[in-house]
Formats: sequence, C-alpha cells, structure tokens
Amino acid sequence: MITKYNDFIKESSDIDEVLDKISREGIHSLNKKEKYILDNIDGDKSYENNIIDDIKQKVEEYGQIITMMDLQADASPLYKDPGQTIHLIERLYIDEVEVVVYGGFKYEMELKDYKVKYEDLNNDILEQINDLLDHAIDNELLEKDI
Repeated sequence: MITKYNDFIKESSDIDEVLDKISREGIHSLNKKEKYILDNIDGDKSYENNIIDDIKQKVEEYGQIITMMDLQADASPLYKDPGQTIHLIERLYIDEVEVVVYGGFKYEMELKDYKVKYEDLNNDILEQINDLLDHAIDNELLEKDI
C-alpha cells in the first residue's frame, strides 16, 4: 500500500512539473517524456516501460534481430565511452541489445561484444533506438517478419 502511495506522490509531482513548464514555456517546449506524462495521467506504465515495450514489439514484429545497418543509421547509438574504447549498440534483439566494443587507431578494431537488457539503458538511448526504428519503419527499410 505504501508503494502505491509513493508512486502516486511521484506521479503527482511529475504532473505538476510538466504543468509548470507548460505555463512558463508553452506546450511546444515539452520533451517526449513530459508529453507521455501529460497524455497518460491515469496510466499504469512508466515512460521507460512504455518505450521498452514499444521497442520490443517492433523488434519482434520486424525480424527478431535488427542491426544498425538494417536501420540505415548514420551512427550507432553510444552506450558508453570510457576513453580508450568506445561501446556502440550494433544489434537489437527482443529483450536486449548487443554492444560492440571498438578500440585501436580511430576505433577501427572490434575488441569484444556483450549484451545489455533494455531496462539497463537510459532514456536518451531508449528514445534514440525507438526513433531509429520508427524512421526505418516509416521509410519501409524493414519488412515484417512472417
């Protein structure tokens, strides 16, 4: 019961922040998360869960495995950049992404790869992946998996 109450308080605070931003800057100033909060005041899913569900559904519907090449992405989404290497998301699976680690001169060598669950990605990366999928679907770059 306390968890539900705490969730209600957090959601109320989020809604108040969105309404304050609208009054200060106008409705066109809202980002995707703020628009989601406003559109789903009585919703039961968080913004993050909604994006993850949307991505998973698209990956399942359009091929089980989708590469950045399939999406004709200008660049692969950056997972992290610890300095001597760069970690880029190269493949999308239904429940996770595959991150490839590049290193060496101009990051030309593929050093290793590993998988990361969607739930462990931040909102910016999730939005970028979802936008890439939407663009590919809108431009008919992907075919539905039959």
